Amino acid sequence: MNNAIPEPDALRPCARSMRIALVLVAKAAVSGRVKTRLVSPAISAQQAADVHTAFTIFLRSLVEKLAEAGAVFSGKSAGGAAPSVRTVNSGQGGDFLVQPILFIDPLGQPPESFAWPGWRTMIQPRGDLGARMSFCAKACFAETAEAIIFIGVDSVHLTLAHLEWMSQSLLKAKAAMLPAQDGGYVALGLWPEALCLLDQISWGSAAVARQTMDRATQAGIMLSVGDQLPDVDTPADLRLVMAAMASRQDSAARAVYTCLRSIMPAKETGDTVHDKPRNDRGSRGNKEF
Repeated sequence: MNNAIPEPDALRPCARSMRIALVLVAKAAVSGRVKTRLVSPAISAQQAADVHTAFTIFLRSLVEKLAEAGAVFSGKSAGGAAPSVRTVNSGQGGDFLVQPILFIDPLGQPPESFAWPGWRTMIQPRGDLGARMSFCAKACFAETAEAIIFIGVDSVHLTLAHLEWMSQSLLKAKAAMLPAQDGGYVALGLWPEALCLLDQISWGSAAVARQTMDRATQAGIMLSVGDQLPDVDTPADLRLVMAAMASRQDSAARAVYTCLRSIMPAKETGDTVHDKPRNDRGSRGNKEF
């Protein structure tokens, strides 16, 4: 069931185009409410919130880059009107029609502050993560989306190749997943027939990916599973992100690097930044994916 992520030019040809809702699941960057596992004597709650902001900006840029080459915009941009649909030529014989969606928990902040040009903004309802994702998916399917891909704010190890693999996989399977090293997942793609994969999941635990695969097996749903990617829970994880971003030249990656470098001086000074121990019972703090 596992599939290595190919380089973009190695992707299989598309049989046809497909309308995909690409959803960034996020929270407002409120100090003490996001990235709480990072908070330690070395990293303040506000600095953890700053990391969350940098990650959000990076993923916004990544989604928008999916449509950079030959993108065609239709509809009207944010500001109270219809969102954009971006036509992405895969270069492999077919197109993906990508609708970027910010699925936000405003945490008491004004909803209008989350209006991004070219994006549709949806406010998360109450309920566990599965119920909220199902709400978003059903709304998208009721309009024009054929499939949906969810990514979380911690998904900063994602690349364009990963997103293209997810899209290509959904041409062949009813679901696709990129698992995370902590037992959750970095991205999940679904057709309407696969919404049951959001049910009966122990959200926030180290069993999320395994339970999702088990649910697919039980329901007879073909699930493509790609490469496992690093999660971002501890200062040590942040160092890996910083190293990855240091070699990139795009402004969003440099912003992540600058943010992390400002709060992670230990690498150069020789001071010790103590990671919080991982909970032996599999808890992943306030993470949900």
